Amino acid sequence: ASPASSAASPATDNSNGRITLVLTQTELAQWCGLSREAVVKALRKLRSDHWITSNNATITIVEPLRVRERGAI
Repeated sequence: ASPASSAASPATDNSNGRITLVLTQTELAQWCGLSREAVVKALRKLRSDHWITSNNATITIVEPLRVRERGAI
């Protein structure tokens, strides 16, 4: 199955507006049509800006409006 059709759909926590994605960096790269290296670089920047957190295969977008404004999602 492609990453877009797998269980990698976002789940929004309505209590705080955060969006959690459960997928690996490789799956995210495949889903977006990017290299894994490009995804790693983008995630590093978003983490340094404190817009996302990540661990293992979970990426949490803690500032979804800022990420959308930047055009990242």
